Amino acid sequence: MPSSAPKIGDLVRLNKLAQEELGSGGYSACVGLVVKCVGIRCKVNWTNGVTTRPQRDILEIINASR
Repeated sequence: MPSSAPKIGDLVRLNKLAQEELGSGGYSACVGLVVKCVGIRCKVNWTNGVTTRPQRDILEIINASR
């Protein structure tokens, strides 16, 4: 579990466990930008053009927004 929850503007990827569950397809290998957070979910725009709303606890922060 990450030490802090993702916030708007953070660059994220799925954590290792989530990547293994989803396999190599789709957005599991991509990085994404958090554009909105509501409750336990974040709206993420992934580099492959897909937008999803995964739970915060499966996201790993790569680069925190300033």
